[in-house]
Amino acid sequence: MRPGGGPACHRAPCPGVGSVGRAACRSCGALSGRTRGVVAVSMAGWRVVGRAGSASFGQRGRSGGRRAGLKTGLPGGRVAGYVSRTMIIAIANTKGGVGKTTIAVHLAAWLHEKGFRVVLADCDVQRSSSEWVRQAVPEVAALKLDTPDDVLNELPRLREEGDFIVADGPGSQTETSRALLLRADFAIVPCKASMLEVRALAKATEVLRQSQDIRKGLPQAVAILSMVGQKYKLTHDMKEEADALKLPLARSAVTLRQIYADAPGQGTLVWRMGTKGREAAREIDTVFTELMSEAIAQVRGKVVPMRKGRERKSANQK
Repeated sequence: MRPGGGPACHRAPCPGVGSVGRAACRSCGALSGRTRGVVAVSMAGWRVVGRAGSASFGQRGRSGGRRAGLKTGLPGGRVAGYVSRTMIIAIANTKGGVGKTTIAVHLAAWLHEKGFRVVLADCDVQRSSSEWVRQAVPEVAALKLDTPDDVLNELPRLREEGDFIVADGPGSQTETSRALLLRADFAIVPCKASMLEVRALAKATEVLRQSQDIRKGLPQAVAILSMVGQKYKLTHDMKEEADALKLPLARSAVTLRQIYADAPGQGTLVWRMGTKGREAAREIDTVFTELMSEAIAQVRGKVVPMRKGRERKSANQK
């Protein structure tokens, strides 16, 4: 039996923790059954700093949802990401026509095929993603969230239903977008490769910045070029505009292909469309592998360092 009661710490208040034994044990470092026991943090190698999104253990975070995770400090002062049982991912850009629904549906299906429980939350009035995913991947639960209040109230409850909640954001409706970003853990921001689009992104990301200010950095976000020509080129001016937003840009991109437009009409996914979908399937797998590797590690219970925006930017320039 480990100090502080060992495995018994999960079932009763631990002598080393007092009233917060159901969250985590400071003596033995084990997570409680309430966090579903996916991680046991060794106190010899990790230092528990506090509960994610909260000033202390056992409290609800600013987002209102109960986070199954801890924020940990690494030796040498490095900071690790949150260990979370469920992650809410927002596909967000208040500008329409940038491929949000294509990314949302394919991401939900991609995660499902990797063995995760996935819920798709359709927050767009057009309802395209929920209808598409029901045809293409009926195993993925889909629901519609019609109003900002629905988003604020229902998204935290969905944490109990899946490992990943993929939320397809609206192409307008700033209040719904704001509500979504106030609940999300991670935001993917699709945009096109042109000066007009990059400048429009500054307005589109205003809501993101407000949310990050309120939630002390959450959601973490990354921009991805979407629906761009296969021979697209970022000019120096475009790079400067993007850098000024302090929004990291993914190295990979979703290019403009007819097959992405054909897939929803056929109620399927690009990797199920035979040889004509092969290149698109390879492309989208590359995109999601880059975007989701750290998130998947966290949901699987592995504590990994989360790169800050500056670190992502440096990686993108290599």
